[in-house]
Amino acid sequence: MATPTQENGIFDGFEGYQTPTADQYIEVLRNGLVSFDANVLLDLYRYNGTARADLFAIMRSLGERVWVSHQCLEEFWRNRTSAMNDAVGTARSAKDEIEDAQVKLSERIRTWANRVGLADEEKATLVGNVMEALGPALEAVRERIDEHADSAEETFSLDTNKDPVVIELASILSGRIGPRPSDEWLEAARQEGTRRVQAKEPPGYRDSGKGERASGDYLVWGQLIVEAATRDHDAILVTSDKKDDWWRKEGGAWLGPRIELVDEFRRETGRRIFLLDPKLLFQYAKASLDVPVDPKSVSEAERVDRLRGTFNSPDTRDAIVAAMYRKAHELDWTALSNAEKTRQYREWVEDPEVGGVLSADMSEDQIRVWMKDRPMKEYIRALEGIGPYAQFAVERYEDPQVLIRTSLGDDWDVIEGSTGEKPMHCRVANGKSQRYVCWGRPGTFRDLIHAALGNSGAEDDRALVIVTTFGNEELRDIDELTRTASRANVDIDFVSRQLVPNPDYQG
Repeated sequence: MATPTQENGIFDGFEGYQTPTADQYIEVLRNGLVSFDANVLLDLYRYNGTARADLFAIMRSLGERVWVSHQCLEEFWRNRTSAMNDAVGTARSAKDEIEDAQVKLSERIRTWANRVGLADEEKATLVGNVMEALGPALEAVRERIDEHADSAEETFSLDTNKDPVVIELASILSGRIGPRPSDEWLEAARQEGTRRVQAKEPPGYRDSGKGERASGDYLVWGQLIVEAATRDHDAILVTSDKKDDWWRKEGGAWLGPRIELVDEFRRETGRRIFLLDPKLLFQYAKASLDVPVDPKSVSEAERVDRLRGTFNSPDTRDAIVAAMYRKAHELDWTALSNAEKTRQYREWVEDPEVGGVLSADMSEDQIRVWMKDRPMKEYIRALEGIGPYAQFAVERYEDPQVLIRTSLGDDWDVIEGSTGEKPMHCRVANGKSQRYVCWGRPGTFRDLIHAALGNSGAEDDRALVIVTTFGNEELRDIDELTRTASRANVDIDFVSRQLVPNPDYQG
């Protein structure tokens, strides 16, 4: 029996088991191929100015070693607008949560007051005093949130000729983008990517809920292998995608690429593959590239990672929301009872396209909270054609102009720029006078009355509350609602609204 003549180390042939060292990362950053995933490019819209400038400086310092695959660039362009809107969407969610907390606090106080038998006047005074005390502080918080969102809107631009992120990337990545592969290569790669998703082979099988785009991670992987083999260099993929279909995770620690990926990369290229998240890239930049990085940029990368949770790419979030909204449309969500909605939340948790994807980074309880507080909290707004998920509503209500003319007649028009929400409202005019109009489902009647009370004018300018129903829905208590509106000196009408196909649908 022949005996081996070459002495091997314990990691020779078992490189996937070796935890990458700082020296290895630094060596590849100095001399290897450094490829940036789409999620890192999109994070340029989520980072503060300091971290964004530091990441640009790092990319520029890499020179010819920096490279972005055609697939990553395609994903960047597809998701760019969504990433730009993240700051505004986060601000809206924060303000919504503050307003919800105010309402819940008032309701808790009223509930207690009713239980102990306080008089209506004393109860109103108590609630009023609390809101008066909290009001200025909460308003200051809302203003600060708006300032942050406005700053993001002012910094970035949909116009690629004015957007600083696009301008800088165009300069840094000129001549450093992978070419579009041939149709034959793409078709074979998509088939292999689909096979791997179904077989739960890395990379990318956690993206099974993305439908036709589930093979996207494999396209990134395949194009990176081709480039590394061509250059004959070790490679680093800088990615924020912390999922176990890319990374080896043991004992809660992310230890490097999956062993299967390390082995495949070595077979195809004869080289080593490393994964690096932006936080570690910031940390190694000084030692490897002599790029001074603000220590706060590391904290900023951690902050963005915490906020992102499972949504390492907007594609993932969009696919989940689209699946939920399709089901909500099928079930007529707004007509469901609380028990029926609870049952559907349970089904979503068990759905591979929803809970199956979210479970990679969320507990079951966290999944339920996210579903209620994010997509389904936005569902009514989406039906009105507004909000971050409006494009995923299969149908939406007719334009407010249709509602106004149905109620008031053809001589009334919505004043441009006057439409708003919480509740849905606008100002209308007929050439002689103006009036405030708000509308919503029967369950929001109290909020509608409160809004109308704050916007009532003279007799010919009285606020109008429109209680809306859907389809053949029957509305009870019409007389009681009418009496309440009359006592409040507010006009009221009842209109059945129609859903029409969403012209912006992207499900």
